[in-house]
Amino acid sequence: MPKFKAGDKVRVVSVQSEGLWYADKIGKEFTVGSYTDGEFYLVEEAGPGIWAKDLELVTTPKTMLKNGMRVKCRNGNMYTVVDGALLRPADTKLKLSWVSINDLGKDLLAVNPKDPAWDVMEVYEKPRLVVEYFEYYAPTEVIWQREEKTSKQLQLEALQKQAQDVVDAIKKLQDEE
Repeated sequence: MPKFKAGDKVRVVSVQSEGLWYADKIGKEFTVGSYTDGEFYLVEEAGPGIWAKDLELVTTPKTMLKNGMRVKCRNGNMYTVVDGALLRPADTKLKLSWVSINDLGKDLLAVNPKDPAWDVMEVYEKPRLVVEYFEYYAPTEVIWQREEKTSKQLQLEALQKQAQDVVDAIKKLQDEE
């Protein structure tokens, strides 16, 4: 069975031989086009191919989502992943509250920044049984959690950027002399 499938995003993590075309591409990401024998992959963006042992799958929170998994959104509600959507039974019978996964970025933030209620804050393993998909009181393991910066961290980053800008301006003036 092949390690990757067509369309997978992969990253070069090693090079078996210096003579390979991707020897200087460590850290670069590609999209798998096809594979020859499960060991050698052709990539859409370049070159004749890359050895499977030199690649790793690029996983984003969005690619982690599989049917049955649960997520908790910024609005505090739990939803279940079903066929490309986040679903939750609404308060009234036979209605669902839902959003398409396509309306979320690869980092699981809502594409429309004016509606952050749909930002996914946590992703949970799917329950063992299908009948538990919407039983949110049944515990499941958190497998991903959003790490948001505190206001102090944001302020510190802004000050560090200002300090770096001052250092760059001083260096530029010194270089002009």
